[in-house]
Amino acid sequence: MSWSAFKTLWLPARSQQLEWLDADDIPAQDLQRNLDDLRRLNRYLGSHWLLCTALQRVWRHMGSPRHLHVLDVGTGAGDIPVVLTRWGERRGVSIAVVAIDNHRGVLQYMRSAQSLPPSIMCVQADGLCLPFRTRTFDVARNRRFCSGSNGVRDRRRVISESVFPDVENNRT
Repeated sequence: MSWSAFKTLWLPARSQQLEWLDADDIPAQDLQRNLDDLRRLNRYLGSHWLLCTALQRVWRHMGSPRHLHVLDVGTGAGDIPVVLTRWGERRGVSIAVVAIDNHRGVLQYMRSAQSLPPSIMCVQADGLCLPFRTRTFDVARNRRFCSGSNGVRDRRRVISESVFPDVENNRT
């Protein structure tokens, strides 16, 4: 059976509708419960471990710099920036994270759910139209933020046009 035939039989058509979590009118209590669940899923299903493992590889490939500037696009529950900064602390690496999300309620949740270190900055911005110059960041993370749009193609565009990691000239 060909892939297109298999896909037609087993995979539903991709929805182009806005995700419920991204809706401006989502009740605050529902948003909070959803983000609480997301934090637990990230922690207990291995997302934190997987992220740290990937960051370790990228960091070594960059020559193990003492400072990293990281962009977290579609930060969601906001647990990932905290995990990144703790990873850096354990290795003596100063990590500054800019956590962006398009939803004001998500950023309010992030600030209220935990005590954020000064190395994490929250910014409300559209992940497909970033307000940063090219090579502003050493590392960018944007898993899942495009699930309601054009998916992988948009993720690649964001990285290649806006925040391509500067491996040869990284800041130390």
